[in-house]
Amino acid sequence: MEWKLLIILVLFVPFVYGVEIHYSEDNLTWVNITNVDEANSKGYQINLKPSTLYYFRSRNESSEWSYTSQRTKMDGETVMAGLAITVFILGITIALFWLSAKKGLLDNKYSDFIVRRCFMVLGIFLMILNSAIMASIASNAGLELTDEMLFFVRMFSLAGYPAMVFLVLGTFIQLLKEWKMDKNKKRMGGDYE
Repeated sequence: MEWKLLIILVLFVPFVYGVEIHYSEDNLTWVNITNVDEANSKGYQINLKPSTLYYFRSRNESSEWSYTSQRTKMDGETVMAGLAITVFILGITIALFWLSAKKGLLDNKYSDFIVRRCFMVLGIFLMILNSAIMASIASNAGLELTDEMLFFVRMFSLAGYPAMVFLVLGTFIQLLKEWKMDKNKKRMGGDYE
């Protein structure tokens, strides 16, 4: 169901204390949706057509009907918005991986190393997020979520989270090694960076 229509139903009912809620496409033939899917906490579920004007009415036992209307979105609007979000997150992910490969962002070599690793961890997290968003877009577009699609979502999750843990621990260990080597160089009178 379109989220705007759900908001209308949620906002419309409390103001009129509606016991009965109906909807119609032609404002003549009304369908009662008062008790549709009561066990589901997500609210009313109606199969709505895209780009269609729907009328809603509500009343309690002692009041007159209160009316409102709402047009559903056109086909593809939701999918295009999802694709725009995906492309945006993918662009950020590419930029983060590019920044993680670029040395000399900061003057201090320890800070530079930590910041570059943080960019890499964030990039991996966004890749995991992007795969989940793509599965959601496919579902909203009416495509069947196949085992192959879900495999990639699980693969990114199963590979991404351990990779992030490995990078954090590896960063800590590498920093300790570098610090120890620099400390020894300084003590021995060698070149210290």
